[in-house]
Amino acid sequence: MAPGALYAPIDLRVQIIENCEFFSGPFAHISLVIAKEPLGAYKAIVLKAEHGKRDALLSESGPVLPAALEALHARSAEAVQNYIGTNGFAFFTPAAKNAERKRAAAGARRRDEDAHDDDNDDGSDSDSSAATTLDECESL
Repeated sequence: MAPGALYAPIDLRVQIIENCEFFSGPFAHISLVIAKEPLGAYKAIVLKAEHGKRDALLSESGPVLPAALEALHARSAEAVQNYIGTNGFAFFTPAAKNAERKRAAAGARRRDEDAHDDDNDDGSDSDSSAATTLDECESL
């Protein structure tokens, strides 16, 4: 028997939807639709419907349908890994997403301030500018 013959191939459609459900809210409805573009390529699109609103979550194109699905599967798997790296296996919560946005914004502000400080560095070690703390950023 050939290696791997004991295992059935995964259903990419089901796995893509399951991956996207993993990092979506508990009330999100995830669906996968396929569009055929004017020049003949296929576009696989994951849609998320939540709170009466529908948005595209992920999409990938390919010259044939299997290629589009394989690319979308890879993209959804990367999104799962990013979610796990940031949140572990915790359920998605809007509060966690807002906290993540605040941390990212605070980090971007610190990088901008550091770049500004480097541009205005006159060689002195004293700093008379006010520092923004993480606690101040959390209230934004």
